[in-house]
Amino acid sequence: MKSAKGLVARGGFTLLELLVVISIIAILISLLLPTLVQARNIAQRTACAAQLRSIGQSLRIYAGEFDDQYPTNTKWGFPFGPTVVAFNQQTWQPIPGGFGMLYTSGVLTNATMFYCTQPGYYGPYSAAAGAYLPALIQQGTPINWYNVTYGYCYWYQRTPGGWFIRSVSPTIQYAQSPDDAGSSILAGDITASLFNNWKWPSTMPASNHFTSESGEPDGGNTLYNDGSVTWRNLSQMQVGYSWLLNFYQ
Repeated sequence: MKSAKGLVARGGFTLLELLVVISIIAILISLLLPTLVQARNIAQRTACAAQLRSIGQSLRIYAGEFDDQYPTNTKWGFPFGPTVVAFNQQTWQPIPGGFGMLYTSGVLTNATMFYCTQPGYYGPYSAAAGAYLPALIQQGTPINWYNVTYGYCYWYQRTPGGWFIRSVSPTIQYAQSPDDAGSSILAGDITASLFNNWKWPSTMPASNHFTSESGEPDGGNTLYNDGSVTWRNLSQMQVGYSWLLNFYQ
């Protein structure tokens, strides 16, 4: 047996060893963090793309029940709302349009599907006017559809002409029925700048997805009339519609 005198007592880490370990951990974190952020962003893109596909399926179901036409939408406003198309002649309450018609018709009953999961963009008026549809439904009071905004752009009936309304790219086709070209655009992530200012109107985001310090987003998903969804980086997107803001897709 070894003598107890032959054993050397070992204490804790020295200060130098502790600093070395901390430095190694810091280096590993700096190397892994961009990868983790990128993985989170890709997961977010995928989740929003899946919701857009579900919206596309719901739009086709709606068209099958209503004379082969998608829900109508006003051309006098932002593509994400408000989407009022008329007023009830008896009650003079605004009638929903666009995604709101998917909900009121019972085709898509989960109203959270109209909003990208992160960062939860509900429109610039949501905080003041309570424009987030699931919250309005939960309140159980009559919904003022004129104020409802959505987390995706619905591109139905986007046409040039009118005050502050112009189609920047006339080559872009927007779908109005399932019979239109499969390559025509139906819906997409919000990607909007105040004429190249991405931090509008104040702290509200201009995109459903990751933005840099300058406010520029990394891109957005687009739903086509054939049901497919494609991701495009911002450099691949173009201004498709303007109404006070430049909307990219």
